[in-house]
Amino acid sequence: MCFSIALFIPEAASVMNAPTGKAFDYLNKEQENDVNSRESLSKQRIVLDQALRQIQQLNSKIQELEQQHQDYVHQQQNLIAAIAEICVSPIQEVQALRILIHRGEAACRQYLRSVLVKQRQTS
Repeated sequence: MCFSIALFIPEAASVMNAPTGKAFDYLNKEQENDVNSRESLSKQRIVLDQALRQIQQLNSKIQELEQQHQDYVHQQQNLIAAIAEICVSPIQEVQALRILIHRGEAACRQYLRSVLVKQRQTS
């Protein structure tokens, strides 16, 4: 009668079926590779999520800046139209445009107000 020791001792079955030597080392390395691969994928996902959030933030900032630029251009166009309407001489128009270019919108508006005051005083 030949019985396997595994029939009587359950722990012996797992020991007998357990890999040994090179096979055991190979399986351990495979498990380590799987763990490292999962960790690497997890880190890559985190990095990609961060990059996506940064891209979305940059896109929002770009949209905001584009809107500010459009508002600025619209204000400048309105100011140039006001220069053409208020100024009665080409010299005044050139002066207003120079002020706009070199000193900015506020200074140009101030100049246009002074031109209007002078026009009202002469009328």
